Amino acid sequence: MTNPIPVSINLRGDLEKVLDEKINEMGIKPKKGRKSHPADARSLFCIYLNAIRRRVEPKPRTVHFSTQLQIQIPQQNSDYQNALNTIRSLAETGGDLNPYLSRKLSEDYNDMLMNDWKIHHFHLGTTLNVQGVIKGTKELLFGWITDTEFYGIGIFDHNSFPEKELLEIIQNDWPQLLKKTDAKSRGIIDVHDPYTPEERKQLRDAGISIVTKLHDGTITFPPGGGYATDGTSMEVSMEVMKILQPIWDLQLGIKSNPQQYVQLIQAQTGITLKELKIILINTIQGFKVIEESTGSVLAKWE
Repeated sequence: MTNPIPVSINLRGDLEKVLDEKINEMGIKPKKGRKSHPADARSLFCIYLNAIRRRVEPKPRTVHFSTQLQIQIPQQNSDYQNALNTIRSLAETGGDLNPYLSRKLSEDYNDMLMNDWKIHHFHLGTTLNVQGVIKGTKELLFGWITDTEFYGIGIFDHNSFPEKELLEIIQNDWPQLLKKTDAKSRGIIDVHDPYTPEERKQLRDAGISIVTKLHDGTITFPPGGGYATDGTSMEVSMEVMKILQPIWDLQLGIKSNPQQYVQLIQAQTGITLKELKIILINTIQGFKVIEESTGSVLAKWE
């Protein structure tokens, strides 16, 4: 009888440590009222992915300004115009736009506008405060950001977060952005959408996602994917489960059939192991699962 191969593996514990490191590297503070972040893998992963989602990765993008924004720009004061020029230049050259974003960027925070409508908001200051972010302004630039494009929607104040006009502008100027969440393509013919901005804000605060009907008859599901009742992004929650389950499955597979992985590592390295020590480690782009003594990569997420 073949002796069982000893296996040392705790991917859950390793992942919790890695995620805690990544969250601390990003400077994310615990939720208000908490002294520390929750310790379980799922919660830490949600915090981490939510923080990434709320940021804008520095990379060159093609900039588009809506008709509404082009009308608004000449009406702004010189500071706002300078800020808009800087934001445009940073977007086009791949500069860092994050100092212009929410004052809560370094907190474990649910951006309900982002989770609902996939819209960022940028402050229009021209100087940094002591925290290293652009000083807050009454008026904001609202924008829709993709990997390759920067869509400037318009300049509005802080009370505009639940205003349907933001989606109306997107539909008028770039209707292709709302195609993926078009409710009519999924069989919904019509909806009753009587909500005032105040009521829409109350629904968001309560964690209730709704569809939105626009002036041209377009009906859209939340372009940002919506949110759970605790405000957590549904897209983040689904992405977390999509990543976590294969990790747990990998651990189960290694523990139940270590010989298979000994053979895999032998094929990669020419080394026949008498025991397996499997660890999950931090990388610049994400994390990976390796056999420690050989460095053989068994899985990676980036």
